[in-house]
Amino acid sequence: MDLKYTSGSSKKCDEVICCRPQNGFPSDPSLQAGPLGSFGCDVPIDVVTQMGEIINREIKPDVILWGGDVTPHDQDHQSFEYVAGLQDRLTDFFKANLSSYSLYPLEGNHDFIEPNSQDFTKQDPMIAYNAKIWDQYFDE
Repeated sequence: MDLKYTSGSSKKCDEVICCRPQNGFPSDPSLQAGPLGSFGCDVPIDVVTQMGEIINREIKPDVILWGGDVTPHDQDHQSFEYVAGLQDRLTDFFKANLSSYSLYPLEGNHDFIEPNSQDFTKQDPMIAYNAKIWDQYFDE
């Protein structure tokens, strides 16, 4: 989920993550980021919102598996506050919009302070943080 995703910005760039204002706004529509995402970019918040509406209106599942990888691929700009803020936002969304379903959250490899390069000799602070905000989904 990329809160900086900007529809109309360039979906092709020389960076790890595109579809942001700093990537420019091409005049060719085929090079522009679409309103609900573009290949090669992390999804905008509108995708999450519409996903919730479709789940409630049409799918009505028995269970929801939250697969993790909430943070965008901007690893060089992440901090505990940044990652925790994204986790909080999505946790609040699920609680407000999808609380009638059994939900099982999982951490993805980008849901840590140092994505993909965790020090496995000590616990990443996001594990304890997620355990706290996700306690509503688990029993003893």
